[in-house]
Amino acid sequence: DEEPERVRLARVVRAVGHRVNTERDFVAGLLGEGVRVRPRWADGGRDEVVGYSVRLRDGGGIWLGGGRLASDLTLPRLRERWEATEKQRADALPLWRGSAAAGRGGHVESPRSRVTWESVATDLSAINKRLHSVDPSNQVEWSAAAAEGAAVAAELAIRSRGQVSGQCGRLADRLAREAHQAPEVRYR
Repeated sequence: DEEPERVRLARVVRAVGHRVNTERDFVAGLLGEGVRVRPRWADGGRDEVVGYSVRLRDGGGIWLGGGRLASDLTLPRLRERWEATEKQRADALPLWRGSAAAGRGGHVESPRSRVTWESVATDLSAINKRLHSVDPSNQVEWSAAAAEGAAVAAELAIRSRGQVSGQCGRLADRLAREAHQAPEVRYR
């Protein structure tokens, strides 16, 4: 069974958004994962990115904005996780401007493009400890922990194949739904 492009895109964006610390690395990471990226510019020019759309490089599907993938995958929500200073945003502008061309086959070095099983296992262990330490009645904290778990499971889903990929993908999707139970999840 082939999964819908939207599901795969959401997993890739979630995994990349979790593994990077800057907006520039986010764009580079998506391009490195075979995702075409198109910025949405603020009114009046090409000096401020306010959103983005993505599609698979080899797919012929429609462009999907981050908010159409999931509410926590909008650019403003992702920026909450990163170093989102004005300098960081300015550093990302050249890559945003060239992302459409790079997404058509140009090479962009992806940060941490070679995620190791050891790093994912370490992340899983940390998420497992965090989930066990969260008071289940604290919905905001539980949702934040579930969001982090969804990102790690999404990383596993895109790095593995076959049955393991499917199981990790379903886990990522389930944790992402859990994360959306609280209206305002803020990341650490």
